[in-house]
Amino acid sequence: MRDYINCIRACGLVADVYDADWRIELGALTELNAFSANPTTLVFDKIRDYAAGFRVATNLYCTQRHQALGLGLPDTFAESIWSIAGASDPRRFDPVPQYVTDGPIRENIDRGDAVDVTKFPVPLWHEHDGGRFFGTGDLAITRDPIEKWVNLAPYRAQVHDPKTLGLFVGPATMAA
Repeated sequence: MRDYINCIRACGLVADVYDADWRIELGALTELNAFSANPTTLVFDKIRDYAAGFRVATNLYCTQRHQALGLGLPDTFAESIWSIAGASDPRRFDPVPQYVTDGPIRENIDRGDAVDVTKFPVPLWHEHDGGRFFGTGDLAITRDPIEKWVNLAPYRAQVHDPKTLGLFVGPATMAA
């Protein structure tokens, strides 16, 4: 994630926002920016009630240029299309970020009584949301325990208390 943010920052596609309130401001600024003429990635830091360094990044892939850079493609849409169309093996692209076996994300691990998800500045995204949500741009991977099929979908995880997140996975409807 840091490599990707540094990559798009170098292209002028990141705006830093300081001292925003997690109650509505992060969500409102994210949405206003997303629907603006020139959306960009927002990196919130020094979020009200939280220490500096507990950041929230939003609109990570809000434009075709962001998406291309995240996939390791040329950073113009037309060049990306021609790159994909001309590729004999689309897996040859080197996406940013890359899988690593260690790194900063693995340096801070809490287990047992030390677990407290409320230490993170989880936003209240919209005024009428039922709570604060992680994962508005995530990918949850689940496997059916009996039939073994795998489902990948973006589910939001609601913070219920310091040790509990709720994940609503509703029934799917399929068009015939």
